[in-house]
Amino acid sequence: MSDLDGEIEREIIYDHYSHPRHTETMGDAGCLLENPSCGDRLRLRLAGTDPVDLRFEGKGCSISQASASMMAELLCGKSREEAIAIAESVLAAFRGEKSPESLEAYGDVAALAGVAKLPVRVKCAALAWQGALAALRRA
Repeated sequence: MSDLDGEIEREIIYDHYSHPRHTETMGDAGCLLENPSCGDRLRLRLAGTDPVDLRFEGKGCSISQASASMMAELLCGKSREEAIAIAESVLAAFRGEKSPESLEAYGDVAALAGVAKLPVRVKCAALAWQGALAALRRA
């Protein structure tokens, strides 16, 4: 990765962290997701499944919050089946089961490709995706 690529990835992550998409104040509504190793907390609400409409509210590190924003932006508007397939693919890349380059198919999510090399950050990046996948499978 070139220095320019790394800088672009940092800018994308910072943009999603600073200006998250698909957020909503939820109070006690939605499913609470926590990453105790880092202190990340997200509330996730599946507002619709045809097409998918996800909302979240959270506090935590830039990776967890940016990943949640990217997740909601990418999955909203997709069919339930398509959203499940995307979430499974992204999680597989985070776990190192798929090439990090496979994330390039998912727009801004590609900025998180380096997460697979940092096991302590995988939990941060995967939190929202795991919650969305569980919600979509239950729907």
